[in-house]
Amino acid sequence: MVGNRGALIVLMFHGLFKDEAEAFSGDVDPYQPLTGDDLATLIACFQNAGYKFISPADLEAPLQSSDKRVLLTFDDGYANNLRALPIMQRFNVPATFFVASGNVASGEPFWWDVLYRERHLRNTPKPQMVAERQKLKSLNNSEIKAHLRSLFGSDAFTARSDADRPMTVDNLKTLASDPLATVGNHSVDHGYAMIGGPTLLRHCQVVMAPFSMSGIKHAILSRRQQAALP
Repeated sequence: MVGNRGALIVLMFHGLFKDEAEAFSGDVDPYQPLTGDDLATLIACFQNAGYKFISPADLEAPLQSSDKRVLLTFDDGYANNLRALPIMQRFNVPATFFVASGNVASGEPFWWDVLYRERHLRNTPKPQMVAERQKLKSLNNSEIKAHLRSLFGSDAFTARSDADRPMTVDNLKTLASDPLATVGNHSVDHGYAMIGGPTLLRHCQVVMAPFSMSGIKHAILSRRQQAALP
């Protein structure tokens, strides 16, 4: 990607599917249909090109101009992210998982997957789905969920499969117990409406605070705290 120059490349993924059939099942928005085989191929390609995969802790030491480094990250906290662990162990590479704790607490799927699933079932054209999703991002999370419930019913926020299910507290404990995994905070409810504007700092201080659920906080207490905005 950068020739022979040194670089730090950050890779950001979301779900990790067992195959393309699961990615395109309709249960989840397939905007990034990464499979386990894809991830293994990607890691091997970077390692063969002389890159070293690093953890956030490695960023505390200055990077040299010739260093070729990759930071592997996953956003949101899908339960299927646990499929990354055997791949990470196989290649001995670390990864960081940024988790929205509110979905861990509720077990509810993420609203954009609910929107995609319900519109997909109704054969809504993809451009119309994208436009609706972008419009909803101007609302806060509670408003978005209330709107989608009014359209599709409360059952819409029941996870359908491992494609759209968020992690449980036990899943998070399993993840945090692996020495190659770092667990980070991706806010409580993955809010979009708070991004930008004069109150950005105040919002960051609120939503990027340590995990609010005692069970989640306990699960990652021994792990380095990292944070990423939605």
